[in-house]
Amino acid sequence: MELKRYSECLGTRTSRGHEAHSTGSQPLTLNSQPQSQSLLTSAATPQGFLRRALGGAGPVGLALASWLLCWPGATQAAEAPPQIQPSVTFQHTAVFLGQTNTFTVAATGEALSYQWRLDGQDLPGETNQTCIRTNAQLADEGDYTVQVSNTDGAVISEAARLWVVPPSTNLVQGNFTNEAGLRLPYFITVPTNYDPAHSYPLVLMFHGAGITGPFDETFFPDFASRWPFTLVFASYHQQATDPVVLVWPSRRAGDDYWTDSYLRLVSGLLDELTAEFNIDTNRV
Repeated sequence: MELKRYSECLGTRTSRGHEAHSTGSQPLTLNSQPQSQSLLTSAATPQGFLRRALGGAGPVGLALASWLLCWPGATQAAEAPPQIQPSVTFQHTAVFLGQTNTFTVAATGEALSYQWRLDGQDLPGETNQTCIRTNAQLADEGDYTVQVSNTDGAVISEAARLWVVPPSTNLVQGNFTNEAGLRLPYFITVPTNYDPAHSYPLVLMFHGAGITGPFDETFFPDFASRWPFTLVFASYHQQATDPVVLVWPSRRAGDDYWTDSYLRLVSGLLDELTAEFNIDTNRV
């Protein structure tokens, strides 16, 4: 009778090993023939521990350790590179100038190390699972990634955008009134260094679409002050690279729905704004 050779069940982790045989009549005698140093001769490995625990350096201990490690259901520790999991703590976001933003990556693996990057460049000292930007400034706006590493490999995350936006008070309320006397309230922000000789895109955003209730001109200022996403098209980086005229049409106080009448008013507002500002009509 021949016991399994342990190199067969341990795969490529050892290229040479020992072979245990049982020969003769009862009682059986086991003989081992060492061929080279292997996993089973190192006490620092599970295989070596079993061998020592089951007979020290003797052939029986070696044979039993080999046999137990090949037993169905026995598992070997698997080494693997890190993996990054999707997480709400690491996704596109916006903050007002001077606020704090925190990105936290969710990663799996052993003995992980981290290196955060902004627009592809390493951020000095940002080597933790969490990247915190306190008192966010213009230079903090951009695409954040993180490289997660261990001894088995490395992986780089998808980019999460951080927009740094001006205060919501930059949105100034205006009113458009058509020939029938119907009024359309709106909120607008114009590039800081507006140049009449330069044509600008116009971004029109509707708030409260599909939402009934007090989502009107009286509600919007508070909404904008709590949600910096309302100003991502007016972020400092956006205005430095491709400035836009940003407009939020609103509903009159007490109106709950965007009606056809409102849409016609918005069309009239667009005509008025393109007459007042130098708007690139191909980028509305």
